[in-house]
Amino acid sequence: MGLALQASSRVFALHIRCSNCLKESVQEIFGGQSGPSDVEELIESGLIGQVRYSCVHCESAIGQLVAITEGEME
Repeated sequence: MGLALQASSRVFALHIRCSNCLKESVQEIFGGQSGPSDVEELIESGLIGQVRYSCVHCESAIGQLVAITEGEME
């Protein structure tokens, strides 16, 4: 039963463009069992505001969110 619960958990990918080097990177947020079920709920939940960003290319802490994609954990 634990596998069935995990399979239904949502994962969201935040596509972020660095304001310094302009390269894009992806950070994942796991919605969990009782978390947001779609992108709109994710935005309303405030979870994005808790994500700490650091560019993997130049280590800048300033980035711009350019897209959010969603899927299910495998």
